[in-house]
Amino acid sequence: MYGGLRSRTLRGCRNVVSSNVAPTAQSPVLGVPTFFCYSVARLVVLAVIAMVAPQWMRFLHVYLLVLVNAGFLLWLWATWVNHLPDDSRP
Repeated sequence: MYGGLRSRTLRGCRNVVSSNVAPTAQSPVLGVPTFFCYSVARLVVLAVIAMVAPQWMRFLHVYLLVLVNAGFLLWLWATWVNHLPDDSRP
């Protein structure tokens, strides 16, 4: 059973890789700088909050911004998937 599951997973992963490298290569080329800019903006927001309302720092840093980070990464992934050519989707 494990061998069958493994081969099906590998076949599914093979379908995701596009024969055209350009859409796949755009992900790190555009995604990494976008995430870096987002991280800088997040640090600026944290610094402003630390000066204006320091009592909110723990809540923002531990809870809210963790959810915002996860949402931003999910948005980046969804954007990348939506821009893949149709022949590379499983």
